[in-house]
Amino acid sequence: MTWTDNDRNRFLHWRSVCRSQLSEAGELHDKSGYVSEHALSLISQERMLCPFIPESFGGLGMSMHVIAALHEEMGRSCASLRSLLTVHSMVAFSINRSGTFQQKQRFLPYLVSGQLLAAFALSEERAGSDPSAMITTASRSDEGWVLNGHKKWISLATIANLFLVFARTTDERISAFLVPADLQGVNVEPISGIRSMRASMLGHIHFDNCQLNHDALLGIEGFGFPFIATDALTLGRLSVASGALGMLQDCLEHLTVYASKRQQGGQVIVEHQLVKEKLASIIVDLTAGRALTKKTAIQMDADQVNAAVTACITKQFCSQACSRGTSDAVQLFGAKGIAEDSPVFRHYQDARVNEIIEGSTQILSLLIAEQASLEEPYP
Repeated sequence: MTWTDNDRNRFLHWRSVCRSQLSEAGELHDKSGYVSEHALSLISQERMLCPFIPESFGGLGMSMHVIAALHEEMGRSCASLRSLLTVHSMVAFSINRSGTFQQKQRFLPYLVSGQLLAAFALSEERAGSDPSAMITTASRSDEGWVLNGHKKWISLATIANLFLVFARTTDERISAFLVPADLQGVNVEPISGIRSMRASMLGHIHFDNCQLNHDALLGIEGFGFPFIATDALTLGRLSVASGALGMLQDCLEHLTVYASKRQQGGQVIVEHQLVKEKLASIIVDLTAGRALTKKTAIQMDADQVNAAVTACITKQFCSQACSRGTSDAVQLFGAKGIAEDSPVFRHYQDARVNEIIEGSTQILSLLIAEQASLEEPYP
């Protein structure tokens, strides 16, 4: 995949913004548990929210490979902000792929500009990894639909203006709906005390006899799951995987500097074979992970059917690599690794969530195994 000069220049600018302004914000977000207004304004002004949207709807029309690189940089700076980009992008992506022209006109320019923030509302108390257990319903009415139910653990729920909600409809299949956060009957319950990605603005969402117009339905009735949800989760998994690589890259850089200065047994610890082995493992994981994110992005841009399973493989590998590598980084830093000013502990703390969101490691294993013979290894 070849980057254009415009792609490269735009990404290099984004990288500079992330490293010069958002990395420091990441520390503040972790301590406060909230995303700052300044950070939200900055990523909106810099057009980072969903730059894959076509130019005709206000976006930049960028490829998924550029998006993966951006989300890697955001993961390095602040995992909570990367989580915001993930779910917001999933909703915008779904509208762009499945929405009517009127829905695209109504929502996409505002999602691109940041005037609207969107959250992806799929998970429930008993329907996290098993959407077939979903009990949220949307019943037909004269005006359109009546939505009732409860969504749990929704990222960005407390500040989103728009929810993409999945609910059972009259045919018992699952459909997708675009629901304004200020609609009568919508109530968001903030979640506090989160120990990882602490500024993800999590919340539970309650829907009590919410009256939706006919045009709230996204796509065809009954296509919410698996079709619309799978497309969105494919992007979500690429985003999580990319963010995990950013966290791992940052740990590698801090660890390399520290290991070249820290002395033990009369020599700097980078000269110890076991330390070299740890560094080498992180480098190998980063190299393999980036090859997987690139493959996923290429398949998504080409609209290939196997992009979904490749994204599962990519997300599983990168999230596990991040868990291993951040743990090793804390270990090699010793007591400094868990100090308040540790440059690696926040990544270690946030890495655990990567193996849970957008499909747990175990669920992804099941999905991958079911598609074991989907793709031939060579042409």
